[in-house]
Amino acid sequence: MAVCWFLDFDDTLASGATTWGLKYALPRLIETHHLPYEAAELHAATLEAQERANQVIDPRPVLGDLFDRLGWPQRLQAEFLRDVQTGYQPEVFPDALPFLQQAQARGEAVYIISNNPNAPDIAARLGLTPYIQEIYTPRAYPGARPKPHPGLWYYVLAHNPAVDPLRAVMVGDDPWSDGAFASACGLPYWIVDRDERFGTLAELRRVKSLAEIPLDGL
Repeated sequence: MAVCWFLDFDDTLASGATTWGLKYALPRLIETHHLPYEAAELHAATLEAQERANQVIDPRPVLGDLFDRLGWPQRLQAEFLRDVQTGYQPEVFPDALPFLQQAQARGEAVYIISNNPNAPDIAARLGLTPYIQEIYTPRAYPGARPKPHPGLWYYVLAHNPAVDPLRAVMVGDDPWSDGAFASACGLPYWIVDRDERFGTLAELRRVKSLAEIPLDGL
């Protein structure tokens, strides 16, 4: 039987705002204000912030703790957030469309499970919806909670009899929402770690590209 793919959206298929901010807005802030940092401490601090941000609705307290840890002025948070809000534009990763096209050619269904309520609109704008069966977000399904809570998976199984849980595979970009979600649902999963952020987390099944995932998902 064909694999049934369940993919995260932000930073799995297209660039997300948090990663964009850490990759572009944060270096600009550091350069503009000559902010002091040690590379290893900055990496550890941002990794911790990403983990916590996946567990809360409002990321501002997480950002405040990040600035405290690095000894940076709290007043610069507003500048960082403005840069993200005005500069961020989602972009499809080069490996995303080939993955979706090949899955479609093999007759494999692809679903999106995302905490981002705007994922359906962004996917449509980026031309990805022809390759996706359905997009599930907590906002679209009342009572469902964000990943890593398994509620969205239970909703999928209850309302989509075509999904075989024994042939389903989860693919995401972080271990705290996507990996933990897959584990809670009893699904095998892959973490796409394009920037090799998670090298210290040896237990993860990591790949650098969607193209590296085995065809059977296992």
